[in-house]
Amino acid sequence: MKNLFVGAAALFLLLGCESTPNNQIAAFGHSTGQIVSQVDVLLDEFNNATLERGFTSLAANYKGQFAEKFNQQLLAQLAKPLDANAQQQLAIYRLNRSLGEYALALSALADARASVDIDAASANLFGALKSFNAQYKTIKRTDDNLFESNKLITIQSAIAAIGSEVVEAKRRAALKRIIVAARPNIDTICDAIINQLSHAGIEDGISMSREFILNQKIAEYRLLSAKKSSKLKWRIAEVKRLWQLQQALFHSKLLVQQSIKAIKEVKSAHQILADEVSQEIYASAAISHAIGRMQYINKHFNDFEQFLLNCQHTATNSNGVLSCED
Repeated sequence: MKNLFVGAAALFLLLGCESTPNNQIAAFGHSTGQIVSQVDVLLDEFNNATLERGFTSLAANYKGQFAEKFNQQLLAQLAKPLDANAQQQLAIYRLNRSLGEYALALSALADARASVDIDAASANLFGALKSFNAQYKTIKRTDDNLFESNKLITIQSAIAAIGSEVVEAKRRAALKRIIVAARPNIDTICDAIINQLSHAGIEDGISMSREFILNQKIAEYRLLSAKKSSKLKWRIAEVKRLWQLQQALFHSKLLVQQSIKAIKEVKSAHQILADEVSQEIYASAAISHAIGRMQYINKHFNDFEQFLLNCQHTATNSNGVLSCED
C-alpha cells in the first residue's frame, strides 16, 4: 500500500505552489492518498493483530528444550476461517484502499495530457467504484450497490465526453460531473470507515496485541540480560527498543483517534471540492484551505505530542494508554 502512494507524493512536490484548477484537484487526490496510506497501516496492523500474537506466542514458548516440539500443526492452528466480523474488517480495509484509488484517479484525470492518460485514469476510477460496491455489500450485508448503474453511466459518459484530445473545458466538465455525482457516496464511505474505527474495537485490539508482544519481549530480555556474556551496549539498545515499543502501546488509542480525524478531513475536503466545482469553481481559497488541513495531518500523523497539545482533556487507562476525551 505504501508503494501505491510514493509516486503520488513525489508528483505532488513537483506541482509547486501555483494554484491552478488542475493542480488543486490533483493536490486533493495526492493528500487524500497519503492519508489513506497512513490509515491503511493502522487497519493492516489490526487485521493481523491475532496473527502477530500467535507468532510471538509460538516463538516465546517453543524454545530451548521445547524447540523440538515445534511443528507444522502448530503453524496451521494460526490460520482462522474468516467469520462475518473478520470479513467486515477486511472490507473496511479494502474500502479505505479504494478511497485512495478514487482520489488518485481524480488526480490522474486532472493531470492527464493525452487520451492514453484519460484511459488509464478511467480504468483506475472504475476499478475503485467497483471495489466500493463490493465492500459496501459486505459491510452492510446487502445486495444493493453503493454506486448504482445510473450513476456509473453518468461518470462514464462524463469521461467519454472529454474526447480523444484533452480540452481543458471538457476535462473540467468531466471532473465536475464525477465529483458531484460521487459526493454522497464518498460521504457514506468515509462514515463507514469512521464508524469502524470508532466502534469495531480497533484501539483495544491493537493495544492488547502491542502489550502482549511487549511483555514477551521483556521476558526474553530478562533471560538474555541475566547471562554474564551480555554486553552493556546490547542491553542499552534493547532497553531503548523496549521503551519504543512501550511508547507505541501508550499511543495506540491516539493513533486510532488521529485516523478518525484524518478521514473526517477527507470527507470535509471532498464536500468542499464538490461544492466549489458545482459552481464552476475549480481553484479557490476554500479548496486550498481544505488541502492544507489534510497536509497538516499527514505531516503530523504520528506526532502524538502535537496531537495532545491540541487536546483539552486527556485520559490514561490502567495500562498507560493515552486518549483525547474532547
